[in-house]
Amino acid sequence: MRPSIVLSGFFGRGNCGDEAILQVQYERLHREFDIIISLDHHDAYDGFWDWYPYNQCELIHSSNLNVFAVKNVVGLHVGGGGLPWGFNGAQVVAAASHSKSVVMTGVDLPPIDASGSSAVQAKYLNLFSGIAPRTQQSWRRLQALGVQSPVDTRPGIDWAYGLPCDDQADRLAKDKTLVVLRELPAKQLRADYKAQLESLLGDLKAHFERDLVLLPFCPEDERFLEQINLNQDYVCLRHWWNPRQMQAIIRSAALVVSIGRLHPLIMSQNVGTPACYVEPRGGGTHGVVMSKVVDITAEAHLPYFASFEDARQRLRTENFKSCDSHSILEFEHRLNDQLSLVLKHFSTQRISAE
Repeated sequence: MRPSIVLSGFFGRGNCGDEAILQVQYERLHREFDIIISLDHHDAYDGFWDWYPYNQCELIHSSNLNVFAVKNVVGLHVGGGGLPWGFNGAQVVAAASHSKSVVMTGVDLPPIDASGSSAVQAKYLNLFSGIAPRTQQSWRRLQALGVQSPVDTRPGIDWAYGLPCDDQADRLAKDKTLVVLRELPAKQLRADYKAQLESLLGDLKAHFERDLVLLPFCPEDERFLEQINLNQDYVCLRHWWNPRQMQAIIRSAALVVSIGRLHPLIMSQNVGTPACYVEPRGGGTHGVVMSKVVDITAEAHLPYFASFEDARQRLRTENFKSCDSHSILEFEHRLNDQLSLVLKHFSTQRISAE
């Protein structure tokens, strides 16, 4: 019987970034292991089980703790993405209790002083066999926590950097400016949000002299566009469940403007399309939440606009370019190193299981 590993993340929701993460993990690991995907079935998108790679794997609910009592289940992987502290902690504890390897990679570690007790965080992280956070800043935060040996730690990367593309892209995106607009709760929106957004979109169209195309990255983004009636004014491409197609669309575009979402930036780097980030939240509501975007845009040398006003002011002076080749090579090295960490710990368990 082949060894199995459990992959745990924000899966099955149709969030394009998380679906990209899962696809890359599956493709890098399924030749060595049977893959079990752990997710919250109650909040998953209806019909997700027909998407790739769910249709290739065993699916379990995140409350299933007995799976780690099965001999050929050799470990649990948590990540990646912006998961909160303690994500799927019940399965983490269950796997560790059964002496199975527990690895967390491609995730953020939020600023320590904003997340509670660093001593408690360190105790939790010591349950893991290996940890590889996805940004240099998170790596430094991990070192500052004093996680003890034998936990195997190293700098990681977002798994979506390994995503391939569909061969053909939706033709409506070719040479356009793509706008990704994140759905946000009303309490996080500025009072003048709609006016600021429309002003920015007008400036983008006038300055770059290209049509704008909306690209929702999840079902909630699509619903949000309907709520603010923006989908009636612009072409809207609906492919969020298929990250390969989304990345192909980004490859065919001239520019990507992400208003509140991270993974459009990562996909743009994969295919060499210039991109920028615009922070849509009101003041004081986004410090910890979007530290991941600040970290990744800094590492990739991508334009980060702290507000709509900042974006409009800098549009005419910013050098919009794709990620430089040195950064791409570094990201590839970190992705391979992260994979080697995962294989190292699960392969050790595999030998003992056999």
